[in-house]
Amino acid sequence: MRPATGGPALRRPTRRVVLAAGIAIAGSGPLAALAGCTPPPPPPPPPPDPFEPLIASATEHAELAEAVAAAHPSLAGAARQVAADRRVHADALAAEVRRVTPTPQPVTSAPSSAGASSGASSGGTIGSPAPVDPAAARTALLSASTNGQRQAADLVAGLPRYRAGLVASIAACCASHAVVLG
Repeated sequence: MRPATGGPALRRPTRRVVLAAGIAIAGSGPLAALAGCTPPPPPPPPPPDPFEPLIASATEHAELAEAVAAAHPSLAGAARQVAADRRVHADALAAEVRRVTPTPQPVTSAPSSAGASSGASSGGTIGSPAPVDPAAARTALLSASTNGQRQAADLVAGLPRYRAGLVASIAACCASHAVVLG
């Protein structure tokens, strides 16, 4: 059959042409379909915030100071102040982590007791019950203050300005605790 306009005749494809085309499409079809329909892999989770260890340390230090205040009336005034300051540190650090990380991430906050079970970061004194001897209790608080100062000071150099200021003030506060307890 020829069209009325005088163009080329329309030919129906032969069975062989249809079969060859089907094989060609089938051979590349599944791969093309997979490549086009596969969603991209999810982005990797963000690395943990460098403040997480500081939050845990501040929480554990506060718990130790509270235990010392309860066990030793002669150290109660200084120990309560250390506990209050370290709770403020943990809260400020946790607030900064939440500010920087808008997606929900587990952040150890001051009121939780998760920090106490994470192990001691300063030789086993933080997160432990208060030593029975008042001199040992003072030494444990002094050691925790010194370790908190060192931990914060070691982190300052690698932080942006605002975060460095926050951590430097925590290091300074821990240094003042060490002076008062020493």
